[in-house]
Amino acid sequence: MNFKILAQIKTAKTKLLLGLTFVATFLFAGCLKPDERQAGVDDFPNSVQAQVVGFLDQSQKSQDIGVSPIADSLLVLQGFNVGAAKVAAKVAANNLAPTKMGMLKMTAQSGSTIASTCASTLKFDTTSSSLDKITVNSILFCMDAKLTDSIKGNETVLSARIINNYANGSLDTTLIQDADGDGFINPVANQKSKTKLTVIKIVGGITERTELIVGPGPDNNFDTEADNIIYGSIWTKTKNAGKDTLATAAYTDADGDSIVIDNSKPSLVDLDLYQVGPTSDHADAIWSRAQMRIIARYGVKDPELKRVHFELEKVLPNKDRRFESADLLNLKKGKDINTSDTLLVKFLSIGKSATDTLDSMAVTLKMRIGPDLNDKRFDKTFALDIYRLNKLGEEKSAIFSFISDSAIASGKDPEYGKISMKINYIDSSTLTVDGKLESKALDVIVKDRDDKKLHVVWDALGRGVSLEVVP
Repeated sequence: MNFKILAQIKTAKTKLLLGLTFVATFLFAGCLKPDERQAGVDDFPNSVQAQVVGFLDQSQKSQDIGVSPIADSLLVLQGFNVGAAKVAAKVAANNLAPTKMGMLKMTAQSGSTIASTCASTLKFDTTSSSLDKITVNSILFCMDAKLTDSIKGNETVLSARIINNYANGSLDTTLIQDADGDGFINPVANQKSKTKLTVIKIVGGITERTELIVGPGPDNNFDTEADNIIYGSIWTKTKNAGKDTLATAAYTDADGDSIVIDNSKPSLVDLDLYQVGPTSDHADAIWSRAQMRIIARYGVKDPELKRVHFELEKVLPNKDRRFESADLLNLKKGKDINTSDTLLVKFLSIGKSATDTLDSMAVTLKMRIGPDLNDKRFDKTFALDIYRLNKLGEEKSAIFSFISDSAIASGKDPEYGKISMKINYIDSSTLTVDGKLESKALDVIVKDRDDKKLHVVWDALGRGVSLEVVP
């Protein structure tokens, strides 16, 4: 057998074959029906080579492991939450008592149902303005002896509200309320005091709402941040007056102590982020979701990742829809990971449209990643396994395996390693490929659908070097 036709293939065509997508290469091999293999025998080995290259290209999925910009910003918990706790402290107990600052407006109210020790309450409103905004503060005090004594900052505060009205039409509101049931937002000695902060920002018809339940820690002082506590945190992004949800995020306790973050110790936290529409890293996304378990440490910017799961639904150029997910797993396929270990990274694609050739495809990479999913300098891939199931076309399923002789850096093509491929057809015939990759060249044994064995060698450009029938 000679390679007369293959030798005439120009570099441009070779590059096209090497760049074929996984689906295209799959269908390309599937077009070789039994009656065509006899007449087009010179093209047959090249189609197998393209099929193998298409599978090997899936190693580039390692670059898809990353955190979306929104998720990345939400992972930085410390600055935002500690800042919110300090707002609570300052509004609750710093320089806001009307009798000690001078009153602009006071309104006496009945307050017997708010706190048993408050016979009545006092509402204190102030307004200030600048070129770009008008700020309105509203504070509800308990009318007790602390309100009029000479001690600065000891007033009993029931609730507070801060509203900023900006000249450009934006609006933000901060509400501070009791969350432990005693009616006060002041920390109380010998109690696990809790304060609820609600921050609402409205810009261009988009509303972002954050709700935090915070505590001052054992010292009952929000200003000493190192022992402050976050009991819960929820964030939403909506439009059309809250009718349409654009994104949500929730932080929940993951270590069973009923505390999301305790600044005095490492805290195990679950983050669940959902967002609608395209993102900067997935322009074709209809929606996406990230679920992560992290260890948050006070004063440490980047949390430690312990579990990672991503999923999304996207629309293809032909309007077909696909569900895709990615998981970081340990070598026993468990969810709990250490990013310094060798991990399994599993990608799953499911065709959701009746017209989509794909039923499902699972791609598993054995690799090492660094602590930052967006920094690819540390990524190394060692092995690749693929299982694909079709619901349309002649090819029913395929299994592919590649074990690299050396670590593959992110963005680099495999060069050396062991290759195995098996394709199952709807007529129960099979095609298998077993061999090795050397300097990006293929040296394999191909067993075709008629059970004939061929020893085939292609160079790094996909050009045939040798072909012989073997027993």
